[in-house]
Amino acid sequence: MDDRCKYFFKVMMGDFRSRMTIPDKFAQHFRDKIRGKITLKVYNGSTCTVVVARHRNKLVLEAGWEAFISTHDIRLADLLVFRFNGNFQFEVLVFDPRCCVKESSNVAQNCCDHVQVQQRHRDLLDISSDSGDDQEPMQSSGSEDPTPAEKKGPNQSTKKTNTSSLTCHLNAPDFADVYSSENDQEISSMTSYIFSPFTHLTQMQRMKVEKRVQDICSSIPIFGSVMTKCNITRNPCYLGFCRKYANQYLPSESQILRLQQHGKVWQVLLRATKRNLIRFCRGWKEFVSDNKLQIGDICLFELLKNEKMLAMNIHIIRK
Repeated sequence: MDDRCKYFFKVMMGDFRSRMTIPDKFAQHFRDKIRGKITLKVYNGSTCTVVVARHRNKLVLEAGWEAFISTHDIRLADLLVFRFNGNFQFEVLVFDPRCCVKESSNVAQNCCDHVQVQQRHRDLLDISSDSGDDQEPMQSSGSEDPTPAEKKGPNQSTKKTNTSSLTCHLNAPDFADVYSSENDQEISSMTSYIFSPFTHLTQMQRMKVEKRVQDICSSIPIFGSVMTKCNITRNPCYLGFCRKYANQYLPSESQILRLQQHGKVWQVLLRATKRNLIRFCRGWKEFVSDNKLQIGDICLFELLKNEKMLAMNIHIIRK
């Protein structure tokens, strides 16, 4: 078999942390050789055991994948090149968005020797909290704040890495036959929108949300929020983001964000609180008033890429 058939690459997009889809063409070649438990081996010799499962009629890397992602500090827009070595093993090269090889520091020799093989039925909407987590205590007596999570916005650079010790050369004719995913957007469609676990959508609301999200067709998951008293009538009113979404897609420091809706623009303060929570504060009330938002309305927040200023398109589903 041509050695070029043993390669494929994936760009980390959408909810890449929970699972990764293997390209169909590659899966057809090696379907019987990449089932069950497989080993992922990075250039420094570190290995991780991951389970190949079936999801929506696709082969995906699932149980153990999240540990691999975390151990090697893999982030949104990183590119991973996989080479199948046989014996249920892949070599993996990780590139950052600048096309430089990433070097993970302090990586354990085996990041996940034991993987629990189980069918995980997850509600992809229930990621984290925005309503419960966003309530700041009136006093800080005796309660410790959670350890601040590292957060990077789409326009912020990742931590500095040393890439001088390793160079990867790929000739254009050889690389042409490396399999890319013809369905990269299915990664984002697995978790195409995120709500707080405290949010319970009716079947009708869910249908409306899914249709609107499909129309938006964003490579970044949409954050959704059903308007409550805190968002509309409280003085001051605010809107909080769940930790999972904020940690992955929003900056960790307070800054001005531009909200856009039907050609109009609102400047809103995206504030990082003492408890490491992210919320809209100053300027949000004006947006609520101008758009006549009511309790029960659903707002979908589409984070825009490649903007000089942090910006979101807002899509409103009236109750």
